Amino acid sequence: MKKTTGYIFTRGKTYYLTYIKNHKKTTVRLLTVNGAPVSNQEEAEASRDRILFVVNEKNKAEQARLLRNNIMDADESVKQKQIENANAESTLDRLWDVYLSCPHRLRSCRKITELKPLDMAYIYRRYCNEFSKYAIKQNCRLISDVTFDVAYEWLESRQESDNTYNKRLSFMKTAWDTMLKDGKITGKNPFSDIERAFGAYHSKSELTREQISTLFDSCDGETKVLFMIGYYTGLRRGDCCTLKWSEVNLKEQIIKRIPSKTVRYVKDLSQSLVKIGIPNRLFDVFRTLDKSGEYILPTYAQLVLEKKTSTVNRRIMAVFKKAGIQTRVEGTGYKRHWDAKAKKFVKDESERSIVKYGFHSLRYSYISHCAELGVPAAIIQKNAGHSNPAMTEHYTKISDEAARRFANLL
Repeated sequence: MKKTTGYIFTRGKTYYLTYIKNHKKTTVRLLTVNGAPVSNQEEAEASRDRILFVVNEKNKAEQARLLRNNIMDADESVKQKQIENANAESTLDRLWDVYLSCPHRLRSCRKITELKPLDMAYIYRRYCNEFSKYAIKQNCRLISDVTFDVAYEWLESRQESDNTYNKRLSFMKTAWDTMLKDGKITGKNPFSDIERAFGAYHSKSELTREQISTLFDSCDGETKVLFMIGYYTGLRRGDCCTLKWSEVNLKEQIIKRIPSKTVRYVKDLSQSLVKIGIPNRLFDVFRTLDKSGEYILPTYAQLVLEKKTSTVNRRIMAVFKKAGIQTRVEGTGYKRHWDAKAKKFVKDESERSIVKYGFHSLRYSYISHCAELGVPAAIIQKNAGHSNPAMTEHYTKISDEAARRFANLL
């Protein structure tokens, strides 16, 4: 039988083969065995020979098998090339951007305009940036290059509380799973086999009523009003500082506000609106304040809006110090010594500081004291702006006195 032959030609830099079989003219683009376009005459001739061998095969079943195998090989090569391209584009210095490009990323990372320190996305971005810098120093270039050892050693090197350790681990696991699911990278999640830390859990402690009274007596002016709003409403520090008169109804003695932590991430804002009754003591203070401005605490509102939260924190810590309340657990905290040669203070290798009391303790106290007084859990949860009861339970601390009082009710 006469064998079919063909001729090679080019259009631009692309090689083609034309052959005639059963009076039918066919033109195909020539590819290498890896599925890539041929780049020279030698590769073109090799590709031509492979195609014509199949065309001239007498056994049609064998011809079909060869064609099928060639197609499968080409498809596999294309898939492999796509994988390589995806990994090549997903470099560690673009870790946060790659994650943001995933359709299945966390809801808190979907509608981002300007990130603020209180935003969860702001914290997640910091995790990504800190990890990428560390991994790059370990000679990793691509996200897919990261191994279990690199991920584990990064977490261990942070020297943070078990709570923060677990937060970092949880997000990084989720971020990697999302990038794998959405085809941004390939391989295995390096964080998947790292176990959570189950050591001592350090969180802010609630304040006793005596401590709160001492705090009120240790400050005045806007600072005192700030502490009173924090305790009597349970709002977070940023929400206390930026509380507006338009959100306070003195006639009905109620505060209506959407917490800044959730305002940008919910579809139905009415579901995030918290309604907090104003106790008489706070009500009496509100009545004496100047209501001509937009904010109840104009000085603190300006500091928060200008992102000077460190100044706000220093003022708050000064009140705790004046009240004689030690904010850190005894024996913890980084220490420094003067290095005469370097002419600067150098941080010693010491235990990280464990903060026991802070402004957030007022929020703990509000929730715990409400629970002790018998306020329904559903109301506490709603006022605290928690999405589920488990979070409210985490904040609820019962004093020894309350435990004894409830025991006597039996």
